[in-house]
Amino acid sequence: MDSKANSLLTDENDIPYILIGAGGHAKVIVDILNEEKKKIAGFFDDNKSDFENLEYLGTTDDLLEKKAEYTGQYYFIIAIGSCSRRKAIYIKVNLTDDCYGTAIHPKSYISKNIKIAEGTVVMANVVVNSSTTIGKHSILNSGSVIEHDNDIGDFVHISPGCNLAGETSVGEGTHIGIGTNCIQQINIGSWCNVGAGSVILKDIPDNTLSYGVPAKIRKEGINCEL
Repeated sequence: MDSKANSLLTDENDIPYILIGAGGHAKVIVDILNEEKKKIAGFFDDNKSDFENLEYLGTTDDLLEKKAEYTGQYYFIIAIGSCSRRKAIYIKVNLTDDCYGTAIHPKSYISKNIKIAEGTVVMANVVVNSSTTIGKHSILNSGSVIEHDNDIGDFVHISPGCNLAGETSVGEGTHIGIGTNCIQQINIGSWCNVGAGSVILKDIPDNTLSYGVPAKIRKEGINCEL
């Protein structure tokens, strides 16, 4: 984690934010930024719309063309719930990592001894305990618990009410469904989809769909990145 991302945890800057995306997930991010008392300058989205009384700044193509005007003046957040779409937009707009901020709800509990990378969103009532690392552009959704010594990759989405016990790792782009529980020392691969309400008792390999109590591999060789 760079020093900028660390400063965001203590709300030490007044640089305005710009959202990329204007759906339901973006509405929650607006609420978080408002709770943090951070300024929001507007939003980019490929469909022009009225959104949360914010200024529409254009499409992602417009951002790509005009990004030099925004660099160093604003922090961005890709406000889209889909892991694959978040990564695709990250690649498309090609902003440097230091252009991205974080949104961390004041009613979350974040240990001081963790790392949170740029672009990541932490929602209300989340717990992140000691010695955990959270990658860039990931989502820790409402009420999830990330225990000590976890390693959460880039572009991950941990859904509401998930509980990951200690020393668990989650690979890039994986989506863990709402209300899932995972025992300690489990490795969950990259670009996986874990169904809602699952109980993870064994490692899960890359590019798989799994669900159930206990969670079982239901399909292999899927490509959630597409």
